[in-house]
Amino acid sequence: MPMFADQFFNVEKYQYHKIGVRLDLKYLTEEQFRNTITKVISDDSFRQNIIKLHGLMRDEVQTPLERAVWWTEYVLRHGGAKHLRSPAANISWAEYLELELVFTLLGGVIVAVALGVFVVITIYKQLLRKCFSASKIKRS
Repeated sequence: MPMFADQFFNVEKYQYHKIGVRLDLKYLTEEQFRNTITKVISDDSFRQNIIKLHGLMRDEVQTPLERAVWWTEYVLRHGGAKHLRSPAANISWAEYLELELVFTLLGGVIVAVALGVFVVITIYKQLLRKCFSASKIKRS
């Protein structure tokens, strides 16, 4: 029963791997909800597929502890791991905060607001001129 964000993608994956059923919240009835829950609980294929996926996910060459030991030894063997360091670790604070983008957008907004104010003031002046010039009719 996806509602927002990545839930729609996740439900598609559940259906693909046959570990869940999608319910449309917009057209959901109490009976449909009850039947779907009963189906998922009573149908053993859902449980078997979950167990199968669990086994696939847990099948690793090394345990997490062995992997941590290996990487620690790797760093010690090579005197550090500067070649594995992300290039993003060396960016300046201005690049990190994307100040160029912020100032460009801010400048665009300021120009748009200034232009809008200028247009409104110009239209206002024109209207005032027309209103006051119409009342100044020559009388002979």
